[in-house]
Amino acid sequence: MFHSYVRAASGRIVDIGRAQFLMDKDLARETAEWIETSPGRVSAAPAEAGADAPSPRDQAFWERYCARHREKYGTPFVPDSDPDWS
Repeated sequence: MFHSYVRAASGRIVDIGRAQFLMDKDLARETAEWIETSPGRVSAAPAEAGADAPSPRDQAFWERYCARHREKYGTPFVPDSDPDWS
């Protein structure tokens, strides 16, 4: 099974596949569309080194989604902000 991991604001590594079940589906779709139509905004180089480093595309999606979640709901996305979430 393929997993995509990102670095959350809490500093933890989060599996996007597990967190997606808590995501607002419309916000996630809009964020994915933003990534698809904004290739110049996504860095080509990994933010971190190593085999388990988040891809720039996945990290950009995560950060954009979490920002949009906060804008819409007025609270952080729990998997991003809670250091004990897993």
